[in-house]
Amino acid sequence: DPGSDNAQLVSPSFMLASQLGAVMAIQDLEGAADHCERYVEVAKDGTVYDDWRLPTQAEIMIIYKYQNDSDAMDEVLAGNRYWSASGLVPKPGVNNPRDQAIRCIRDAYEDK
Repeated sequence: DPGSDNAQLVSPSFMLASQLGAVMAIQDLEGAADHCERYVEVAKDGTVYDDWRLPTQAEIMIIYKYQNDSDAMDEVLAGNRYWSASGLVPKPGVNNPRDQAIRCIRDAYEDK
């Protein structure tokens, strides 16, 4: 949902796609959404994850915050601008970012 209200939502538990799923050259929101819709990862135990989506703007900002301002996680979004469900989200403090990267996420549930 590209709506402004959706941009502020954060899933209570989400999984970020591995670096293998990172894409740096998608030119439009439709292409970015299509990439996540078709993306599949298979875990070592054989679990298939095929329910990926673009993150919301708020989810990207949370990842930026914790990778840059805490010891909670390492850097996982190395690009300077990522596609969200409502458009491109620049990394805080970066002027004139040109990246158009994608890192899909999925809502993490106990049954999958």
